[in-house]
Amino acid sequence: MDEFRKVAPEYFICPISLQIMDDPVTLCTGMTYDRKSIENWFSVYNRHTCPITNLPIADDSNVIPNLTLKRLIHAWKAAKSTSLGNLSPRGSGDTKLVVAQVFRELQQPHLRLKTLGRIKDMITLDSAIRICFEKSGITALVASLAVRSSPLSTAAATITTSTTCIDEATSVLRLIDPSPTTLKKLSEFKDGELIGSLSTTMVRGRYKARVDAAFLIKSALKVVQDCYKSNPPQDLIDGAINILKDQNSDRTTTRVAFSILMQLTQYGRNRRNAVESGVVAVVIELLVEEMEDRRKCEAMLALLCILCKRAEGRAVLLEHPAGVAAVVGKMLKVSLAATEMAVKVLMLLCKYCGRIATEEIMMVGGVGKLFTILQVERGGKSSGMARDILGSHLSYWAKFPCFPNNCII
Repeated sequence: MDEFRKVAPEYFICPISLQIMDDPVTLCTGMTYDRKSIENWFSVYNRHTCPITNLPIADDSNVIPNLTLKRLIHAWKAAKSTSLGNLSPRGSGDTKLVVAQVFRELQQPHLRLKTLGRIKDMITLDSAIRICFEKSGITALVASLAVRSSPLSTAAATITTSTTCIDEATSVLRLIDPSPTTLKKLSEFKDGELIGSLSTTMVRGRYKARVDAAFLIKSALKVVQDCYKSNPPQDLIDGAINILKDQNSDRTTTRVAFSILMQLTQYGRNRRNAVESGVVAVVIELLVEEMEDRRKCEAMLALLCILCKRAEGRAVLLEHPAGVAAVVGKMLKVSLAATEMAVKVLMLLCKYCGRIATEEIMMVGGVGKLFTILQVERGGKSSGMARDILGSHLSYWAKFPCFPNNCII
């Protein structure tokens, strides 16, 4: 069964969707993507750059079909289909027999790791087979293998470490991509046992498993009841922060980590735990470094807005040498949404932190930007908040030598 462990060649994978390309096309930058993914990049996300090289693309429609690569992919799929016995979820009886065999082999410790690899290959060949896995109970069985306290997962130690089996099961579970209904049942089973284990994997697992666990948890948090979000394992918060710290994390993975933190910090206790775990300093440093990704900047500022609703969050932001400057630096430079969230942060600082905050805002140029917002965003939410801030502190700021001369008092 070693042939089942073979993965698709790297150049068959679309850098955007991370799936095998059906219709590869090449841009003028020399990079190749799946046609559907790159068209969504241009039209849905309104981007006009190459996702990998970040070079500008003059004409979004100027893509060249890569027919040679398309033939290679089709030939590879045909070869894989032969090696897997022409498995297809549309193939009636044969598929049911093979799925039943996979279910039996997953229950045998000495075959478990190879069987997980086989499942990966089957999904790579035909993603529709996920439906068969879900109906047959394989999805639930794989989820139980991803649970660290499960007897099934620890039994794998006879051929390899249980951690390896757990990490592999986590990756396979993400690849199976359970339906929302199934994911809700799996996540809430035994008081959120799966969420707890995935949280531990985010901290202790291999990098690939940590990323897969993060994607699964992001999806799970959208469907589970509030009680599973209001009191999560500390590892979940720590794991999301570790992903933000990791320089190997790509944009998609970073956004997943922000999504997890945004969902968790809707609850007061989680905000305190996140602040104590150092998330404010991490976000500030990322905010200073980020120059291009609009969505990432908006996510960071939105998270700071939530964290600054607590005194601990505001204190950490003010204590950081680049805290206020990082927030002010994104005003009027990223998007209207980013500006609005940045002004909200300043409003919270001015309201609750007194002269320390107002002096810092003046020193880093925040007052001048507040006046600019009044002029360019008349009637908007940002201008309303800017007017309130200036109305409360203008008399104090006007005493500073660095007060903008072009501002009318």
